[in-house]
Amino acid sequence: MMALIRQKSKYLVAGIVMLIILVWSVHNTVPSVNRSLTSNVENLRETIKSAFNGNVDQIVSKDMVPNSNVHMDTKSRDHSSPTIPVYIVEEHHEVIPYWFKTAKEGKLPTRGNVLVHIDGHPDTVTPNFEQGLPIFNQPKTPRHLTQLMQSNDDFIMSSVYAGFISRLIWIYPSWNKDFDNNRVTMIGFGYALDLTYEDEHPLCYCEEYLSEPGKMECYHINTYDEEAHHKEIPRNDCKIKQIVMFEEIVDFKAEELSQSIDWIPSTDNVFFDIDEDYYGCQAAFQYLLDVNISEKYVDDVLGPGIQSLFCPRDSKTELAFDKIFYDLLRSISGKHGVKNLQEKERNDIIKNTIQSIKQRNLTAELCSEKDIDVGVNNLILKLNGLNTDQLRALAKLGICLEKTSRTPSFDHMDGMKLCDGSNRPNNESAVFFHTPTLDEINIRTEQMESILRKLPEPKMVTICRSSRDGYVPGQFVSKIETDIIKTLGKVFPNITENSLHYDVELHGGKRGWHKRHGNIDW
Repeated sequence: MMALIRQKSKYLVAGIVMLIILVWSVHNTVPSVNRSLTSNVENLRETIKSAFNGNVDQIVSKDMVPNSNVHMDTKSRDHSSPTIPVYIVEEHHEVIPYWFKTAKEGKLPTRGNVLVHIDGHPDTVTPNFEQGLPIFNQPKTPRHLTQLMQSNDDFIMSSVYAGFISRLIWIYPSWNKDFDNNRVTMIGFGYALDLTYEDEHPLCYCEEYLSEPGKMECYHINTYDEEAHHKEIPRNDCKIKQIVMFEEIVDFKAEELSQSIDWIPSTDNVFFDIDEDYYGCQAAFQYLLDVNISEKYVDDVLGPGIQSLFCPRDSKTELAFDKIFYDLLRSISGKHGVKNLQEKERNDIIKNTIQSIKQRNLTAELCSEKDIDVGVNNLILKLNGLNTDQLRALAKLGICLEKTSRTPSFDHMDGMKLCDGSNRPNNESAVFFHTPTLDEINIRTEQMESILRKLPEPKMVTICRSSRDGYVPGQFVSKIETDIIKTLGKVFPNITENSLHYDVELHGGKRGWHKRHGNIDW
């Protein structure tokens, strides 16, 4: 899309928008908007202009506008309560119900909003939509809503496809060296090759960077075949249905841009989304490596024993099983390790563990209700040879579900796992790691306050804890979350204690996972 943002003092959105309109309008081969779109759109220039004025609903066919009894019309927004809601969730795609709930309540329009996304990662993966479900419209049923929250990487683009977001501003931290761009991209999403949502792989997109004016490329999306994922197609073969302006801005540049009233006009419908991993990202598995527990042992020995025993359905039961696992480790540690256990001592630990499961009414949450004693004994044997430091490291991480129960692909029979995070040092899936100091956290909080103080008041805020996946440094989760909430309240008077809503599926509950057992001093 058009020119890297290198000026230190000016960033006039109006100018950028006009440049984008100009570039897109001069290409005669740009895909035309479907005839089914509303009749007041006369040509592509006016379509693009409408989109970036926030009137995205004008470029969507009338049959895609949500029924008023499902989502309130943008003209009838409710301003009766000045309190700005703040929702704290565990995994990032769990913000989706809260975003559309806010729109349903009339606090945000159903279309054309501006998202300020403060995050260590972009979270802009292309979603894999279910064949046969409408794509370019608001979710009208629970099934449609679920389609928008497949993973914590694609929830933003799902919302873009639904028209909920027309401008995405991603502010990323300067410590993340995987990203070094300050750029603006205009992206149009649509159907490829006259396909519809009834077809397999119907989607396409066209994009253009400000740094490369006149160079627009269109691609047919194939979300199953990685080699064909970005297959270039002629522009006329991609019929645009939704448009988003995507800005990637590093933290210190965002601080400069926030000083301009032209960056985000006060008339825009703005909401914030903040991931706590904006402060840092570390590999939870490092705790185990530090005490010489290998990946092979976790994957091939201990992991299967945990996975085949505990199969909880929600975060509350997840936490209960983690406490049972913790007590088991503590009992073994008190006997100086499994190899020193006498037969009677092992049988007592098995008996106490089963009794604890039954007292908590968790028998039905086991992977199998048969031969529970065999499963517990098997788990104990897999802990053979571990010393006290290693047992404490396992207790610190604990056991948890692979993903939130709200994820469409969740199956409680997949069992639990050691809560060692989604990334490991030196593996292919590893993200850029950075463990901040307390001083750095304080400086980043001050910088966030400087940025937010110049932005329009948000209609809503969502905060992602990113604890279960091991991204946020566990020892700082509480500090980081408290800093973010205090900063929001300091900058925006309408964010108060009454604004805070803690999701019921938070990892470790409101208090958090890292503090769930207090100090492990055995």
